[in-house]
Amino acid sequence: MQPMPPPGPPPVVRVKRPTNPWMIIGWILLGSFVLCGGGCAAIIGIGALGSVTTTTRPPGTVVAGASSEAPDALPPPAPTDFAIEVIELERSCFGSAGCNVRYTISPTYVGTALPEGEFEVLYDVAGADQAKSDSFTVRDGQFSDISDVMVSAPECGVLTATPTRVL
Repeated sequence: MQPMPPPGPPPVVRVKRPTNPWMIIGWILLGSFVLCGGGCAAIIGIGALGSVTTTTRPPGTVVAGASSEAPDALPPPAPTDFAIEVIELERSCFGSAGCNVRYTISPTYVGTALPEGEFEVLYDVAGADQAKSDSFTVRDGQFSDISDVMVSAPECGVLTATPTRVL
């Protein structure tokens, strides 16, 4: 019998790294801009071909179909523009059965400038036995439709509120 030849090196295993589609799009745009010297702007829709015509009108003239909204109108707030503190009002615990917790919320606007108008802010409360969703209204800078809520929670449970959507 012949002896067995020594084993070769172990096979190389290559791990495919996931690719970020935004990174690919960014590289494509950067490459096309560099290769075309900026001339591709018209092709990808950033620029336009042809001439630009301007028309002057007397002051105070309104163009049909033009928006009457002020150009400096603030965008609607985002959920991240709000912070919500959960204030525990009462906690009754029953040993291993958990606790009944009565709470209310104290929302605060933390964005730069609150736009005028009325908004409904949806939020989720975590830390209870079951997730709870609720909402409050912001009307001309005032918070309303805030009430006390009762939930079941673990004995050491801490309730937290996270804004999820602004309507």
